[in-house]
Amino acid sequence: MNENNSSRNRIVLIAAVAVIALCLVAAVSAAIGGVAGFAIGRNRQTIEIQRTLTPDDSRRPNQQTPIPGLPYVPVMPDDQMPMGPGVMGMNGAMIREVVADGPAANAGLQAGDLITAVGNKKLDQGLTLAEAIAAYKPGDQVEITFRRSADEQTVTVTLGQHPDDAAKPYLGLTFITMPMRQTPGQ
Repeated sequence: MNENNSSRNRIVLIAAVAVIALCLVAAVSAAIGGVAGFAIGRNRQTIEIQRTLTPDDSRRPNQQTPIPGLPYVPVMPDDQMPMGPGVMGMNGAMIREVVADGPAANAGLQAGDLITAVGNKKLDQGLTLAEAIAAYKPGDQVEITFRRSADEQTVTVTLGQHPDDAAKPYLGLTFITMPMRQTPGQ
């Protein structure tokens, strides 16, 4: 009888260890799945925000193919690149392409311009160009502050309707977010 109790205790102990191990595996799997789901969702959200501002690049002929992992920088003469004095280290969105006859083109924005503010809000770690434009609606007139070479300029852009969703604002350009780092003296 003592032997039966000993065997029963071993079986109960093995079952308890198995249940605890399964619970630990389930908890770790849920945590990993949650982190992966968050990362994928965050990436898709960023892509979706960018799509509210730009048409699908696959529809454009003769576009340059970006190198994976590196930002696309427009091809332009060196003297037009926005990297002169007073521009290095600026926060903002560098225009990589302007859609012909779009709101940005009609306002005079060009590839290589560095957009630093929308309305009275500066672009920084807390506010991207996509988020700033999404706060408006089609037909709104918005002041865009930008740098071309070392010169700061402001233009007024009348936002259009997004080709994929008429309720969303459309600036008509593609851009890359410039590093959001603190510049000396700020």
